[in-house]
Amino acid sequence: MAMVWMLGDTGLKVVETYKYLGAETGKTGRGRWNALMERMLRNIESNLSLLLYRGGGAGGQAQQAPLRPLFDALRMSEMIAVMREEGLAHGMTLGAEMLPSDSSSEWRALLERLYDPTRMAAVVEAEFDQSFGSTDGAPLLAFFASDLGQLILGLELNARRAFLTDGAEEAARAHYRQEELAALTEANAKFEAISAYVRANDLVEMNVSGGLTASLRFYQGLAEGGALDMTEAEMVQDVWAGEEETRSDTKEWVHAFLGLAYRDLTAEEVDTCLVNLRLHDFIHILIASVLR
Repeated sequence: MAMVWMLGDTGLKVVETYKYLGAETGKTGRGRWNALMERMLRNIESNLSLLLYRGGGAGGQAQQAPLRPLFDALRMSEMIAVMREEGLAHGMTLGAEMLPSDSSSEWRALLERLYDPTRMAAVVEAEFDQSFGSTDGAPLLAFFASDLGQLILGLELNARRAFLTDGAEEAARAHYRQEELAALTEANAKFEAISAYVRANDLVEMNVSGGLTASLRFYQGLAEGGALDMTEAEMVQDVWAGEEETRSDTKEWVHAFLGLAYRDLTAEEVDTCLVNLRLHDFIHILIASVLR
């Protein structure tokens, strides 16, 4: 006869898993975190499905004819592949910090499903189409299809790939700090051109906004799963408290990235991007389509 556990006069139901601090647990050994991960994945996939629906459907219709050549010229398929590697790397770092060590294989499998290349391409294409609006793509296509445009895109892709390797980002940040200090006493045309490019395209502000929004979404996800007991106002306050640190880190990251990407360009070539492309509106559109 099976043992019945009692709480006062009430028999307790025996279950394989239960929730503690919002996380399913109870099983031992391999797979004990599957229930939690599956629930997280269902929530993520549900949100992605909603985004795809609002953007026109996954797999859905082909891009508008005028935009497809620009999408291809921008080498967005390569960018999506790099973004996938960045997402997987960040996800594994997050898992190592927040999950038990024996859950890494299950967590990796979940991340592989989340960062599915086909799904990511559908999201980016849908948002690209909607965000572009009435912007005339012809001048943009003319530049990005040119030799200089393709060179710049290739340099940026290579820099993002480099940042995935150990030590590359910190080395680029250290180089930026040295150049920033030197620029206080000595003119540096290349450094000034990149700084002007960052200011004209509002790159720091947009990335700060995206970073703070992502932090708030993370808090909301933890609260939804029962792992965090905070009001919406408390979450916003906590996230905003880190705004100054986020801004400082973002400024350094943006300059470090562009410094690495454009290290082989001349100051005049960087100025060409700034003066001739009129990238301010387009950068807003492109970043919104990729990062939402």
